[in-house]
Amino acid sequence: MSDTSPLEYLYTEEIYAVPSRVMVIIPQPWDDVNDADRQLLGKILGAVKMSLAAVHVIVAKEFDLRDVQLYSPRYIITFGSALKTFRNTYEIHAVDGTTVLQADRLDQLDDTKKKSLWSALRIMFNP
Repeated sequence: MSDTSPLEYLYTEEIYAVPSRVMVIIPQPWDDVNDADRQLLGKILGAVKMSLAAVHVIVAKEFDLRDVQLYSPRYIITFGSALKTFRNTYEIHAVDGTTVLQADRLDQLDDTKKKSLWSALRIMFNP
């Protein structure tokens, strides 16, 4: 009889390391985001056929892509958080399989900035 247990071979994949498809990074704690800004974020995500429940939201005023590699995001959208290597807002950057778009804080999005954001999101999600 074998000394190995059949349970050793079950679930050999890393089933808990599910990559996050979309990550949203904001500079303030979620509890500090007012209802109007939460609704706006929901509408922005809805415009690209996503919901707030389908994205991973993290808080960081400034970050480096190495800081979020653990989550394996395919897309990152920032609202007021700065990526250390890029400073231009509303421009799409692709780095190591991750597409990044930086926008202004949710409470600072006026009509012009919303149009720039929408244009960039269309390019980002419809290559």
